[in-house]
Amino acid sequence: MSGRTTSDKNALSNLKKSNKSSVSGNKAGKSKNRKKFRLLKIIMAVFILIYIPCLIYWFIGSRIVATDIIRTGKIEDSVNVNALLIRDELVLKAPIDGEYIPYIDEGYKVAAKSVVAAVVDNSYSEIINELNAIDEKILTAMKETGVGAEIFSSDISKIESDIESKIGLLVEELNSNRFDKIKKIKYEIDKLMQKKTEISGGSYNDHVYIKTLKEQKNKLMQNLNKGMYESISDISGVVSYNIDGYEEVLTPDGIDKLTPEIFESIMTAKIIQKDIGNWKVEMGKPYVKVVKDFQYQIAVCMDSDKSGFLVKGKKVLLRINDINKQMRGSVSYVSEDMNGKKIIVILVDKYLSEIVGLRKVNVDLIKSSYEGLIVPLKSLRNIDYNLATAEIVLLKGDTASVRTVKIVGYNDEYAVVESESKTRGISLYDTYIKDPENIVDGQVVKQ
Repeated sequence: MSGRTTSDKNALSNLKKSNKSSVSGNKAGKSKNRKKFRLLKIIMAVFILIYIPCLIYWFIGSRIVATDIIRTGKIEDSVNVNALLIRDELVLKAPIDGEYIPYIDEGYKVAAKSVVAAVVDNSYSEIINELNAIDEKILTAMKETGVGAEIFSSDISKIESDIESKIGLLVEELNSNRFDKIKKIKYEIDKLMQKKTEISGGSYNDHVYIKTLKEQKNKLMQNLNKGMYESISDISGVVSYNIDGYEEVLTPDGIDKLTPEIFESIMTAKIIQKDIGNWKVEMGKPYVKVVKDFQYQIAVCMDSDKSGFLVKGKKVLLRINDINKQMRGSVSYVSEDMNGKKIIVILVDKYLSEIVGLRKVNVDLIKSSYEGLIVPLKSLRNIDYNLATAEIVLLKGDTASVRTVKIVGYNDEYAVVESESKTRGISLYDTYIKDPENIVDGQVVKQ
């Protein structure tokens, strides 16, 4: 059969219609999918633009930071060393065995040709006791006989008041175990007791009993004078009763003989400290000294490669830590290199009275010193030591503000800084971020 039936034609027609409908549906589906994908891309773009910065802000921008405030202070670059004191000292020796009485106290000045102290033999205490007893008897006799009543109402009352005051000081020193002043106070009390009778004059010689007591007193005074030897200083200077045995070793004339070995041996040797409660002396042994001129020298021993800043004739700032005093001195001597060490001597002229009894001290040799606004060196960033600039991050409200500052000076821990800009500077008590790394200008932070 060459032709198609009517039913076949209808089936073919339906199939074509079905294919056309299917193709049209596929096209519509693809178009719909493209719209969905486009919407998805838009949503992703919005997410990236909005939510990622929020995450960055949440993780970084709002982090908690440690802060502090800018303060004023002083920093220095210094070298700490132990030192020996070199002085021109006149040593006075005890003429006899006995006890000494200081006329000039430790650390006080004495004029040339003046008595520094006196040494008395061991009978001194007994004689003084007898003198005090006689003075009391004389005063009692004068009161009982009514002699010198007008004197007792004024001068004697004043002296007795002074004696009471001295006794109060004596008790205070005893309670505080400060034995160095006890004997001096006792000596002053003894002198006041003697003065009580001396001011009465010679008008009471008509009283036989009083005259006899005075004769006894004169004999005792003669005996006391026989047993008392005064030590006179030929020079003016500062007095010390601390004898350490190096008075004739550590002298200005012996500086060039000082070696690192001798220095270290003296520094490590134990210097016997004087018992301030013991006033006993031995004949022929030193017991007091006078330091001449008020100038003295401080000797240090340093590694040669670390002593380059100490040049002969150069002024140097130093601090004696034992008394916490700072002063300027002049380098007066620098030795040759001795096995990698050098002896350096600095001439000074202050605070001798405070350290006259010391031989060893601890000293800071100050290379540089700065004062101003001070912050830790680790709280600065982008430090340029050549230009002497750095950045500090201040906290203004809850926002970081990066400021450039000038570095005035620094040491291993701190820096003294000042504003570089008038409009974006720094001030006292400004709050700064202690660890400024990864902080950007304008970033919001929390304390």
